[in-house]
Amino acid sequence: MLEYGRYNSTLSGIQRVAVTLVNRLINVHGADACRLIAFHPIKKAVFTYPSSFFLGSYSYNQTTFCKQFGLNVERGGVFGNRDLAGYIDKKYGRGLKAQIHKCRLAISNRFTGGNTFRRRGIVAYSRLENAAERGALTKEFERAADVKAGDVIFIAGATWNFHAYLDFLADSAARGAIVVQFIHDLIPLVTPEHVVDDVPEQFSAWLAAMTKTATAFVANSQATRSDLVRFFNRAGVDAKPCAVLRLAHEFTPAPGASPPLVKPMFLKPEFEGADRIHARVYNAARLPFVLCMGTIESRKNVWTLARVWVSLVEELRDAAPRLVFAGKQGWLKGDFDDLMRATGHAGGFIRIVERPDDGELAYLYKRCLSSVCVSYYEGWGLPIGESLWFGKPVLASNSSSLPEVGGDLVDYADPNSFDQIREKAHRLIVDASYRDSRAEQIRDAKLRTWSDVADDLWVILSDAANGDRA
Repeated sequence: MLEYGRYNSTLSGIQRVAVTLVNRLINVHGADACRLIAFHPIKKAVFTYPSSFFLGSYSYNQTTFCKQFGLNVERGGVFGNRDLAGYIDKKYGRGLKAQIHKCRLAISNRFTGGNTFRRRGIVAYSRLENAAERGALTKEFERAADVKAGDVIFIAGATWNFHAYLDFLADSAARGAIVVQFIHDLIPLVTPEHVVDDVPEQFSAWLAAMTKTATAFVANSQATRSDLVRFFNRAGVDAKPCAVLRLAHEFTPAPGASPPLVKPMFLKPEFEGADRIHARVYNAARLPFVLCMGTIESRKNVWTLARVWVSLVEELRDAAPRLVFAGKQGWLKGDFDDLMRATGHAGGFIRIVERPDDGELAYLYKRCLSSVCVSYYEGWGLPIGESLWFGKPVLASNSSSLPEVGGDLVDYADPNSFDQIREKAHRLIVDASYRDSRAEQIRDAKLRTWSDVADDLWVILSDAANGDRA
């Protein structure tokens, strides 16, 4: 989480889950019941931190987060897209040629409305606040003390590529600590075609190492647990206990970090309470639309979904709703980008809202006709549950964990079938009575909250502490 926070202004799925669980556990059991342990990416050592930072209705703010933990707000890197200088340095090196290409791309980006940078994964940054300039790097924390036998270390996120931290965990386990690793998905091993470079090798090596260190695992779905068991079998390692902790449907938009100096007095009811939303979000949602929430990448099946929408627009013309993609730019989506350029974003019927914050996401969920998530593979599927939380009908894939999230409240399609996706999407668009009936079913359903998840997690960890790890 510390490494992620250096590079990202908004939270993605795994980080959102981790922060929410920490917040709920500390609010229920008190700051003294839990302590935070992390490998500091700058000081290169394991530290322990006061958990009171996450008390109350915690709201992630990158600047505040980095200041609290003594981090710089970075200009992209492992977890974020490169800035122009980083892109040029890697592709062209340094010298006159590099400077020419730098000017060429900057001019092209200006005339293409930002598309030149987006295609190459370049982020245009304005003036960035730096934690070091504010003296945050002088903040002192207690070095993590030796963990005692019987202590439970719960790892809510991923720890691969943090070798010093992995050594700390292995040493703690050797001293008798109970290490419990949360597994969110096995994407690099189940769908390697949707990740880049040597990610599958890195992930496989990390998971093999964790099977030796971890006392037990927790999976976020039965599908993820099944994938983990398959890994145990393929790797020829002894299977470790693995409980299933189903995630929540609840969407909990965090309050803004600071109110505006003057709150706008909007005259339309749909804008009430929406005082921190960027104009680009208002603009994308000004017409009827269907929402696709999540990182815009090949695993999310965005190319097929976009082709479906082009086909629907050709048939329905002005009666077609927009399709709004909301999320950060991701991996291996060249086919999607090609289609967007070739069709002019389906003549304007497809819009992209990059990195919306929690308030903007809530606004989009409230305003959409329905949502769609036709991923090839997910570990859980937060956007499906969140759509249901807002009472919105959903079209989802019938693959991996997604049916566990939606149950009988969601319409499903084969992610590999263009025709199935189109047929189900078409019905939710044109059949208003069917859409309303689905919304009514959702309103009557009992949905799962993050407090439910935290309570279940506390039982799992308490059982582990008491030696019940089955």
